[in-house]
Amino acid sequence: MKSFFDGVHSVNRVTMCPKSEGAKTYMRHCSERKCKECGPKLLRSYLRPLVEKHGPKHMTWKKWIRVRVDENGKTITKQQIVTNDGTVSQCLEELEGETVTISKHLHSASWQSQQFATLTKDMPNNWVVMVLDFAENFVCKYQDEIQSAHWYHTNVTIHPIVCYHRCPTCDETMQESLVFITGDNRHTYHAVHQFMSQAVQHLRQNMEIDKIIRFTDQCAAQYKSRGPFKDIALAQQHYQVPVEHHYFGARHGKGPSDGETAVVKRQASLAISSGRKVMNNAKDVYEFCQDELTIQPSQAECLHFQRKVFFVEEMNHNRDHKDVQTIKGTRQLHCVKGESSGRLWTRNLSCFCKGCVLGNQQCDSRGTVDDWKSEKLFAATIETSHDTGDTEDPSSMTVADDDLDADGPSSMTDADDYWESESSPSSSPVKQLHVTDNVVIGVPTSHPPSTSDRQLPVEVPTSNLLSTGTELHVEDQTSHSSTCDTQLHMELPTSHSPSTAGTRVHVTAYRQTQDLQTGDFVAVVYGKTWWVGEVLELKGEDAHINFLLNKGDNKYSWPDKPEQDWIRRTGIFAIFPSPPIPVSSRHLGFEENTFRSLATRIDTFINLEE
Repeated sequence: MKSFFDGVHSVNRVTMCPKSEGAKTYMRHCSERKCKECGPKLLRSYLRPLVEKHGPKHMTWKKWIRVRVDENGKTITKQQIVTNDGTVSQCLEELEGETVTISKHLHSASWQSQQFATLTKDMPNNWVVMVLDFAENFVCKYQDEIQSAHWYHTNVTIHPIVCYHRCPTCDETMQESLVFITGDNRHTYHAVHQFMSQAVQHLRQNMEIDKIIRFTDQCAAQYKSRGPFKDIALAQQHYQVPVEHHYFGARHGKGPSDGETAVVKRQASLAISSGRKVMNNAKDVYEFCQDELTIQPSQAECLHFQRKVFFVEEMNHNRDHKDVQTIKGTRQLHCVKGESSGRLWTRNLSCFCKGCVLGNQQCDSRGTVDDWKSEKLFAATIETSHDTGDTEDPSSMTVADDDLDADGPSSMTDADDYWESESSPSSSPVKQLHVTDNVVIGVPTSHPPSTSDRQLPVEVPTSNLLSTGTELHVEDQTSHSSTCDTQLHMELPTSHSPSTAGTRVHVTAYRQTQDLQTGDFVAVVYGKTWWVGEVLELKGEDAHINFLLNKGDNKYSWPDKPEQDWIRRTGIFAIFPSPPIPVSSRHLGFEENTFRSLATRIDTFINLEE
C-alpha cells in the first residue's frame, strides 16, 4: 500500500497554503498558524476519505514520547519509541495535534539553511563565514589492548571551525578548515572563545577581516546563552573585528564542521586499527593530524580547500561573566550581534539580502524577518538616592548586580532575575525571595512528603525582612504593555545597611516563564543544606521530585531506595540547564561552572537567612 506521506515535510505541506511564486519557504503567518485559510484542519480534510473508510478499525503505531523508566534502582526520564494501540481515527487525531507546532520549526530550519547558502555563494569582500561545532569526543583506543586498559581510555576534544572567505589570490570563494584539538573535555563557551581567538589570529596572517559571521547549533552551554552573548557583544574588544552569530534551526545544525570531524575521526581510527599509529592522548592525535591531514598551499599556489590543525594545551574556564543577565526569549532568536558599547542586538531570523549586507538599506525580507532589536545585556544596576520626594541626589550610587553567573542555561533562557512577594501556607506572612534565574526559597506543599531525613523547605518570615529604615522598590519591566506589572515595597533593617538609612533603592526586576518540565533537574534548599533531584511529575503548582544522594563535591548517585518528595513549584531554587553526566564509574556530576555558580548563590542565600 502506498504511503500517504513521504516524511514530516510532506505532512506539513498538506497543512499549509501554497508558497508564493518564486518563494522557497511558506508565508510566515502560515508557519506560525495565524492563517485562517490553512492549518491542521487541512490535514483532517485530506485524510477524510481514509477516516470514513477505515476510521473504526484497530491499528498500532509508533511514537516518540518522554517516559520514566527504572534503571539500576533509579528513576530517569528519557525519550523512547513506544507502540500505541487504538483506532485509525485516534492515530490521525494524534498526528493532527503534532502538526500545530512543527510548521514553525521547519520554517526556521529551512530559512536559516537558505540564508547560509545564499551568503557563502556570494561572499562580500573581507568577510569570513564560520561554521562551528564540538564533535563527540574521540576515544583513544588500541588495536591490541589488554583487558585492564579498556576502563581507562582517554577522551580528546575536537572542535572544527570551517571558514569561508575570498581567496587572496583569485578572489573566488574558498573553504579553510581549522581543527582545534585539546585534552580539556569541558565543552564550554570559554573553550569556544579560545578557539575563536586563535582562528582570527591565524586568518589575519593572510587577509584583512572586516566582519565575521558565525553559524552554529543552539547549544546553550557553548553558543546560545548570556555567557556567549557577552563574548559576541564584546567581540570588537576581544578580536578587533565585529561578530554576528547566527543559529541553524533547532536540531538542524549539521553541516561542514561535522564533515571535518568525520574526516579526523575516521582517519585516526584507521591508523590505529592498521597498527600504523598509537594514540595515547590529545597530543598524539594532534601530531597524527598535523602529519597526515594538513592541507596547505605551496608558495603562490591557489588552493580553494585548506586544512590546518591546532593543539590547545590549556583552557581558561574562569573568566568573569557575572555582570550579564538573561535575554528574554532566547530560544526564539536565530541571530545576535554586538556593538562597541557592549549592547546586544537580536533578530528572530537571519537575512543576507543586499540591504542587510550593506547595512544602510531596507531589508527585502521584512514580511519574514523582524528588525534588529536592542537588548540590555549587562545586569541591571542598583541606584541609591536620598528620598526627597520626586527628585534624586545627583551623587546617587550605582552598584552592579553581581549575582548573575556566566553560564546561560538552556532551560532558563527565558527566565530573568526578579524579586517577588507571595503568600505562604504558613500562618505568619512570608516573603518569597527570588534571587536569580528561577531562584526562590522553597515552600512546602499540601502533598504529604515521603519518608526522608530532609526538613521542610526553607521559609523566611516577613519579620526577618521588614523593619524601619530603607525602602526597596521593585518594578517589573518585562514589557511596558504588560498587564501584570508588580511592585514590591520592603523595608530593610537600618542596621543591615546603615549607610543607606532613609534611602530608596531601585532594583529593575523581570518575571520568569513557567517552563518547568518533567525530566528537569532542580535544586531545592532544605534547612541549612540543599538537594538535587529530577522532576518526575507535575500537578498544578506542585512538583514530584526524585532526589539524588550527595557523594561529595559535585558528585551524586541515585539511592538504593528512591528518595521522593512533593514540593511547590515555587519551592524550586533553580533549574539546571542540562542533566548530570557520568564523572566516574559510580558518580554523576553537573557542568562545573554552572554548579559552582549555583552553589555560591545558595550558600549566600543560606548565610543571609541566618
